[in-house]
Amino acid sequence: MAPTAASNPPPATRRCASRSCAAKAGSWRCWNRQRRQAARRRIEARMLPWPAIRTLPVAALCGMAGFGLLQAAQAHESHAATGTHDETAQVELGEAAQQQSGIKTILLADAARSTALPGLVVVDARRDLRIVARQDGVIEAPAGGFAQPGQKVIAGQVLAYLRPALPQPERRNLEIEYAAAHRDAMISRLQVERYQLDGTQPFDIKLPTPTLQLLADYRSAQARESQLHRALNDGVTIAAPRAGVVVRSNARAGAVAVSGQSLFELNAGAGLAIAVEYSDRDIDSAQVKSAVTVDGQSIGLSLLSESYDPELRSRRALYEVVGAIASLAPGEPVQVRAETQASSARQFALPARSVFRQDGASWVWVNQRPGIFRAQRIHYVATDQERILVDRGLSGSEHVVVDGVPALNDARRAEGSRP
Repeated sequence: MAPTAASNPPPATRRCASRSCAAKAGSWRCWNRQRRQAARRRIEARMLPWPAIRTLPVAALCGMAGFGLLQAAQAHESHAATGTHDETAQVELGEAAQQQSGIKTILLADAARSTALPGLVVVDARRDLRIVARQDGVIEAPAGGFAQPGQKVIAGQVLAYLRPALPQPERRNLEIEYAAAHRDAMISRLQVERYQLDGTQPFDIKLPTPTLQLLADYRSAQARESQLHRALNDGVTIAAPRAGVVVRSNARAGAVAVSGQSLFELNAGAGLAIAVEYSDRDIDSAQVKSAVTVDGQSIGLSLLSESYDPELRSRRALYEVVGAIASLAPGEPVQVRAETQASSARQFALPARSVFRQDGASWVWVNQRPGIFRAQRIHYVATDQERILVDRGLSGSEHVVVDGVPALNDARRAEGSRP
């Protein structure tokens, strides 16, 4: 039986129209491929009817549009919550709200002339006194304990005791000498008692020579016995040679000290100094005249020396404390008042806490008029962690907020819209 046209294609005379088919049109290979494609299309048509095919693209487009609208709404809400700052951003706060938020302002022209530097109370090395052990021994504490750094002592105050630590051969020799001195003292005492002499009476040339000899032997034997007894049993008293403040104490109960070891370091009254480290080249160290302690006391200062560290690129100034401050102790922090001169007339010094970052820019709050604060964009150069120099954005006549900046930022976000 001859094959029909439906079951058997005509002889191949040309290539198939499909680019992916390399067979000739009408060949068995091309015909089988067309049959497989037609069967696949029929199966897909049964699994997914035509209405569903039309619905899927429409639903996908609607979902994408809804997601875009949701993102836009979220972006709008985020913008309203954060409140992007610009040159016209303003916040209005009453006087009571300003006091509650701790808002403080300074005139920019005044801020450019003065600043506060952190300082530290140190010991003036010119008035330092070291107390050392005069011999080897074991350190013992006095009745009130060892004097601690920062504690004041008076002249003659007992700081520690030193019990001699003698090698065994030396101790044995001293014990032999002490036994001989004790025997001589007993014999001399018996002779004085035998002749009924007063061992405490002063020497008198009117006394007979034998009597003077007996009294001299008796007193020398007693002195020798007492010295050897102290060398064997008693400790050496270490006292403060003059009044001052204890700067360092190396004494530990039970520790062995060698001869010449430093036990205490004292500093005479008013023998303290103030050390200040800073990296700002515009500060004139010679013009620094005062500092303030943590309890508000004012200290007079006088420049002693100034040095520069090339590795850290910082300067260190040492000031003498003028006058005695009763509550001042080494290690206490102080605030040093320094005068500054900006390197350019367009630069103004401000505390670093007065600047905040928003939208990739730096801003400060300016008190435009009573109760009205405006955000001003600036550009600054950081000199250290506590201070900056503003070179663009301010003219010098503004009242800039230095304390309470977070409160103004919170008030700006609470408004939720630009003025």
